[in-house]
Amino acid sequence: MITTQLAQILTENRTKQTVDRLVNEVLKTGLDWDQFIEIFLSTPLPSKWYLTWWLSHYAEEDPEPIESRQALFWEVLIENTHPSIERDFWKLLTRISLNDDLIGKAYDEAMRTIPSQKRAVAVRAYAMEVAFNVAKRYPDLTHEVKLIFENLSPEEPASIQARKRNFLKKLKRLT
Repeated sequence: MITTQLAQILTENRTKQTVDRLVNEVLKTGLDWDQFIEIFLSTPLPSKWYLTWWLSHYAEEDPEPIESRQALFWEVLIENTHPSIERDFWKLLTRISLNDDLIGKAYDEAMRTIPSQKRAVAVRAYAMEVAFNVAKRYPDLTHEVKLIFENLSPEEPASIQARKRNFLKKLKRLT
């Protein structure tokens, strides 16, 4: 499939069914990932967001193409200001195995993002998952992640409180 076709189809019919259909089609036919990145970078909103939405779903089925280009996707995340794209990229980070070059950057950014009231709730929730996944891989960080979760305000939205409780239970099992 050609990336421009992907963007056009998503722009014309932005539904979960379309995303699922396109994920399955690309799994069967393949995608020129270098072309995808090139076109993605030059695609205007809202089509760029639709592509990140599709990409986050694709990563659930086949994370390898994203894992092998994760440094580039990280740069896009850091430079991005659109909240929906930011959410989709954080979701993407929960679906891939972070390499040694990126894991520290992702962890540091997650630890800054989690308590930030300026970030969207979904972004913060995915950042919590990234921090937890890093702590699973590096148990020495478990205490730090636990502290950041415990220090979240009781006034946080219900979704953050629920994630906090669930991750604290999981962190307790790790120690």
